[in-house]
Amino acid sequence: FGSTAIDEAFPLFCLSTGAGLGLSESKIGLILTGSGLVYVASQYVLSASVMEHYGIYTSMKIGCLFSIPLAVLIPFSIHLNSGAKEGNIKTATFVFLSIIMASIRAVESLFFASITVATNRTVK
Repeated sequence: FGSTAIDEAFPLFCLSTGAGLGLSESKIGLILTGSGLVYVASQYVLSASVMEHYGIYTSMKIGCLFSIPLAVLIPFSIHLNSGAKEGNIKTATFVFLSIIMASIRAVESLFFASITVATNRTVK
């Protein structure tokens, strides 16, 4: 549920001129592209190392517990982007949001990978 809520709320936050960043759709797409590149580069390493070190069930808990707290950091981008022209995004804000969104995706992926492996191990 949390991942769906983040997926739906993030673009609305970015579009909002009153309580968000006031960005265009193309700027939001750039942020999501940046987060996708960071996610692709980090997801396998993160999932494999966490599962190896902590085991499947603890990895599942880690993935479940860390995505929502990371999402709480998204509104700090308003402060990072202060002083930018309307409709533009500063490089620091772009990097911050790309890393936050990629991190959220990575821990969500950790959860789904852990639950899939755990489910598959129940079948003999």
